[in-house]
Amino acid sequence: MAANTVTLTPEINEAIDRFIAAQEPKQSQNEAVNAILGDWLTQQGFLKPVECPPEVEAKGECE
Repeated sequence: MAANTVTLTPEINEAIDRFIAAQEPKQSQNEAVNAILGDWLTQQGFLKPVECPPEVEAKGECE
């Protein structure tokens, strides 16, 4: 996986922290940013929808 560095505005960083606080189980900031971007990119048609992400399937959590 490619590592990228992104500088977030304080407002976006705080919003991500609120997003993380609302999740159960808690995610790392890295996981949260990937989830948020993945959802948005999928909704915009830039990312192919995934039926069940491999990490979720491995835990037996697919519906």
